[in-house]
Amino acid sequence: MILRGGLIVAVICALSAAFAGEARAAKLQVNCSGPATYTDIQTAVNNACSGDTISVSGACDEAVTINTQNAILCTGGALAFTQLSIKGGSSTSNNNTGAGPAFLIMGNARNITINNFTVGSAASHGIQAVSAHRVTLEGIRTAPNSFPGAVAALDGINIDTASTRVRVLSSTLNNNGDDGVENGSTDGEVSSVTANDNELAGIHVPGSNVMVTKCKADDTLAGNVQDEGFRFDGPGAIVQQCNAKDNVVAQFRDTAASKGVIHFRNVAGNSSATVVPLGAGIGFWEEGSGNRINTCSVFRNASHGVHLAGNGNTLQLSTVSSNVGDQVQITGNNNFIQSNTITRVSAPNVFASTTPAVNVPGGADANFFDSNRVSISGVTTATNGFNVVDADNNGQQNSRSPGDPLDPPLNLR
Repeated sequence: MILRGGLIVAVICALSAAFAGEARAAKLQVNCSGPATYTDIQTAVNNACSGDTISVSGACDEAVTINTQNAILCTGGALAFTQLSIKGGSSTSNNNTGAGPAFLIMGNARNITINNFTVGSAASHGIQAVSAHRVTLEGIRTAPNSFPGAVAALDGINIDTASTRVRVLSSTLNNNGDDGVENGSTDGEVSSVTANDNELAGIHVPGSNVMVTKCKADDTLAGNVQDEGFRFDGPGAIVQQCNAKDNVVAQFRDTAASKGVIHFRNVAGNSSATVVPLGAGIGFWEEGSGNRINTCSVFRNASHGVHLAGNGNTLQLSTVSSNVGDQVQITGNNNFIQSNTITRVSAPNVFASTTPAVNVPGGADANFFDSNRVSISGVTTATNGFNVVDADNNGQQNSRSPGDPLDPPLNLR
């Protein structure tokens, strides 16, 4: 075992502990491509105490576990790390060609920061956190097709649901075998992340109360299949200023397990393209309950613009136009559609649709329309584009508040 600075450092740690309650923070240097105090990250971690910083350069190939600090060197013995920083650079990489993730944070380690690494794994995730807390992953990159044909489905970053307050910031997580990032932590964050061309979702949120801001998740490379740009399974997420287009299933999908997800100023679909990409999915697919789409733009999707399949969802102050399927389709109950601009574009426009602008097929009850502007190719009348049915004939009719001639005709009120 290589001691950081040898016996002198160990003595300093002990003396500092006696007077200050914990060891003095140290800086450990790793160069995986050449001579240095350490030539691999794991040995440096094994010789680190809480509060230390590990600086890494070169190309590393290892499975690093961050769990408990060294029992001999560190005050308090073999306890979970309470603080550790591992810093790479613009050309630093840790691509593990063996089993396991390139970095695994576990065992209730907390206040862990990993900066500026290109990561990958031949048989696991690039970075994984299991029962970790207050973790920050920033400047993380996944190399395009680092491990094509890998035997396991891989996330660029994978955070389990026993973790809390894990933040993924300013990262590019493309071309992974599963999700770009899966953040299952409670009170986590995904911010300024680009996650394109992954096999399943770009950004997957099974955690609760996760903040997602200024992110992008597209399927842009020929031959790749990214099913969903953003997928939300957990409750209480807030999604702001995010963009997604050209994903096969949906740009934004809130599954049946989601509840109380708020979408604000997001763009679903390609507002500048001249054609809809083949199989570009649904803009917003709401399968959960109590979710809200506010002030969003939904353009040029190959299926529906917005599909409210769950109950008690809200679509407000949004613009929905030029989608190939229904602009808004509602198959759930008790949804509220208010103050939106909904336009069905007709031939000869390349995005021509013969479906209704707003389609509520039989079986959907008690959906409520208020103050929407609904039109076909910009021509607004009281009847344009609506197909609202109350096939159950059970008194819970789809309705609207009276007084606005731009909403459904009288027989649909």
